[in-house]
Amino acid sequence: MKLFDEIIRQTKEVLAGQTFRSFSYEAELAWPCGKSLEMVLLRDAAFELGGDGKDSVNYTCITDTRGLIPKNEILLYGPDLSEIRGDVSFARITHLSVKDMDEMESDELYRFIREMEYVKYHMFPEGYMVRVSAKSSREQARVSRQAIRRGISFAQIGNAYIENYLKNPKVKAVQMIFVTDRESLRKLQKLAGQANEITLALDHILQGLEMNCAACDLKAICTEVEGMRKMHREQMRR
Repeated sequence: MKLFDEIIRQTKEVLAGQTFRSFSYEAELAWPCGKSLEMVLLRDAAFELGGDGKDSVNYTCITDTRGLIPKNEILLYGPDLSEIRGDVSFARITHLSVKDMDEMESDELYRFIREMEYVKYHMFPEGYMVRVSAKSSREQARVSRQAIRRGISFAQIGNAYIENYLKNPKVKAVQMIFVTDRESLRKLQKLAGQANEITLALDHILQGLEMNCAACDLKAICTEVEGMRKMHREQMRR
């Protein structure tokens, strides 16, 4: 099933040709996380990622296509946390290679997608306060001056996220992408909207809210996304 494959490919196309840094996954270098949200007050912050009206975007895509996400890695486009001097635009994108996606029933697949999306609500890196808007696909992070002094980096934050995703036995590999260069943000926002529409269409199908394809607002998604029409037909036969 290739629900998000095209979005993953388009994300790579948007970022192609730009300078980036690559970091291998090293669990022992993961930035420490707490059990609950740590408040970082504005007076204690070094800067905000995606704050103060800056562009920000976040989305998660899963795939079982061999080789599309070959290994655990962190990719950084733009300045690292130690190099940032003020509020900047920000994107955090997660690509997951998963096992046995085609063997999942529609409702199981939907629950899995949501579970992977909800990981971000349970990540509490020390000195790195994340604020997420599910409706707009925005994600902001306020980074404390103390965390900067301790040497926090995107590689460490990425390691912490990967470690969390890999706790699910269905996840084979994770590619974490951080973007602090505004150039690509608008195009990435469009892809975030498409990823969200796929999940909404899947929920729509499972709820049986509208089975008249001619009248459904999500018809374009079902038509364009490989695997969605098959899922729709299977649901109608139940």
